[in-house]
This record gives sequence, C-alpha cells and structure tokens, in this order.
Amino acid sequence: MELKDYYKILETDPSASQTDISRSFRRLAHKYHPDKNQGMAQSEAMFREIQEAYQVLRDPSAREEYNYKRWHIRSLGKHYKSSVLLPHDVLGELERLANYLAAMNVFHIDNNALSAHMRQLLNETNIAIVAEGADEELTGKIVYKAAESASVLTYPYFREIDLILRKIAGNSKTSLGLLDDIVKSKKRNHYWEKYKVAGAILLTIVLCLVIYRIST
Repeated sequence: MELKDYYKILETDPSASQTDISRSFRRLAHKYHPDKNQGMAQSEAMFREIQEAYQVLRDPSAREEYNYKRWHIRSLGKHYKSSVLLPHDVLGELERLANYLAAMNVFHIDNNALSAHMRQLLNETNIAIVAEGADEELTGKIVYKAAESASVLTYPYFREIDLILRKIAGNSKTSLGLLDDIVKSKKRNHYWEKYKVAGAILLTIVLCLVIYRIST
C-alpha cells in the first residue's frame, strides 16, 4: 500500500488543528495557484498535490482513517509515496534504481514491471519539471542514468523508454548519441536472438547439401 505524506505536502504536522491545516492550505494554494504560475509544470503539480491533501485532512473522518493508514505505513518501516519530484529528485530515484538493478541477475528482471516503473517516474509532469528546472548538465545526467537502467530491458521495451528519453534530451548531441548507440546495439542483438535458430537450421541444410553433392 502506497501513501503520500499529506502533512508534509501541506507543510504542517499531525498534531495541527483544523484551523492550522486550513491556513496552510490557503497559503500554499495562493503560492502555487495556476493563475500566478501559468505554464509552470512544477507549480501546477504542487497545486494538485495540496488540493488532494486538503480534501483528506479537512474532513475529520477521512483524516482519522488517513492517520491510521499513515501509522501503519510507519510501523512497517515503509516509505511514503513520492509526491512532486524536482529534477534532482528524479536523478536520485534513477540512481537508486540503477544501483538496485546492478545487484540483480539480468535474467530475473521483469521487463514489463521495470518499463512501467520507469514510465511512471518519467511521466509527462516530471518531464516538464525537468525541462523547466534542470540545466544541460543535470539533464544529461538524468538521461544517462535512465538509459543505464533501461539498457537491461529487451529491445521492444527499451524503445518505449528511448522515446521518452529523447524528449528529455532535446537537442543534446551527447545524450542523443548515447541513445543511438544503445538502440543500435539492442536492435542488432534483438534480431540475432530472433533469427539465430532459423539461421542455424538454414546453415545446417546448406552444409548437408554440400556434403551430399561432394559425396555423390
């Protein structure tokens, strides 16, 4: 079960009164309101988050149920679900993913699950936040780390992530060159794995025919 830390999102604490929660909501809503931050992906995402948090914490019964779930998550030693990620947060998540995959047997990796996780991490909102908040160096690191993790995927799954990373890379020749190299390698391996059995059979048939002609 994944749960967001609504108290952290509203910049308050579990002991806050309903008045304090409402006051924090109004302050943050004013700060991140779309009318004041037109075209800013991070502000729009934050505005949605604080609205979601307030809808739960403003209602005493919903807040009580949430507090129980929050206590349960903490008692299990689990982490809260990430809310809005900044560019450095995205890079941090990708670095943790790369370290996790490095310790795994590549043959035990679930391509579908890994692809879905990366697509969620690199969703349209996070892509927009990276585009408006990351410089060229940070963007390059994000593409590199994502490509490193995605490189364990089979070719069809990698292509899905490749298309996303090209959006992030923009016009960076270094990042695009890296992606091109990985695509070429994976495409070559993909077709080799796909047709190697047929090729081996065909080669065997040819050799048999040659031997037959020589023997006759």
